[in-house]
Amino acid sequence: MLEFIGRFHPVLVHLPIGILLLALLFEAMSCRERWTTLRPAIPVVLLLGGTASAFACLTGWMLSRNGAYDNDLVNWHQWWGVGVAIVSLSAYWFKKRGNSKVYFISSVLLIPGILLTGHWGISLTHGETYLTRSDVQEVEETETSMAFTDIPEVKVSPPSAEALARLKDEGVVVLQVGKDQPFLSLNFVNVAAVTPSMRQAMEKLRENIIWLKWSGMALNDSTLSLIPGFKNLTRLSLDRTGITDASLIHLQQSERLVYLNLVGTGVTAQGVETFDGLSNLRQLFLYQTGVTTKDTAVFRTKLPLVQIDLGGYQVPVLPTDTAMLPVKK
Repeated sequence: MLEFIGRFHPVLVHLPIGILLLALLFEAMSCRERWTTLRPAIPVVLLLGGTASAFACLTGWMLSRNGAYDNDLVNWHQWWGVGVAIVSLSAYWFKKRGNSKVYFISSVLLIPGILLTGHWGISLTHGETYLTRSDVQEVEETETSMAFTDIPEVKVSPPSAEALARLKDEGVVVLQVGKDQPFLSLNFVNVAAVTPSMRQAMEKLRENIIWLKWSGMALNDSTLSLIPGFKNLTRLSLDRTGITDASLIHLQQSERLVYLNLVGTGVTAQGVETFDGLSNLRQLFLYQTGVTTKDTAVFRTKLPLVQIDLGGYQVPVLPTDTAMLPVKK
């Protein structure tokens, strides 16, 4: 419930910024004779801005409890926001009491307070380099991330007909992928384990294999040791194989890997952090693993270009999804 209310923070946080800046504008304008009629409105605007700041702080605290943000940035943003709320309400109090000297100091402090609070807030949502990152650089990064594909742009030799026949005979689903080069997709959906003959066949096809699906299999280090040999591997499914962080060492040389499915395995955030060397990795599925939403803040730094899927979807039930059956009498 608290997290749900906290999601209104991005909406509420803009209210005190606009209201408090309006109060400061009224104060500056009222210094001229023609705008002195604005003076009675200043305390009201300050009170509204201070109250809105307090609500923004409260919802921000609720939102931060989900652990999905960098703790240091959250602390800076949070306490500067609290400072703005306190100073704005203090400015209202001193304005009403006619203490012009302290009121002036409070008003001046509001300006850097609002700017720095906004700065830390933007850093949380857009990254700490938002001020120095140019639009051209951002476009180039986007285009680069989209340029990675799961069909590698390399030339390979035709696959061994004997090796293909052996895999098919043992139940492996073998499909050709791509048009220009003889790449292969191997799916072990009908296979209980990788046999020595399968292993030999796969070694002969190492440059051709780009998609590999070992979902639900009982894998060991001997089988996983095949992975470094597949230099062109871009898609790998190891979901529900029971592997742990110790097994991830076999993936460190998969430089072309774009898609990795580790759903239902024993991997943790510590193991996933080692993927920072896989520069082409873009999709990572970690549902039902040792990784939680609290770890996503770390991944923003370690794996900034990787789309991490932790599952937990809530699909709405539509009226058309159910049927009312008459009660039997």
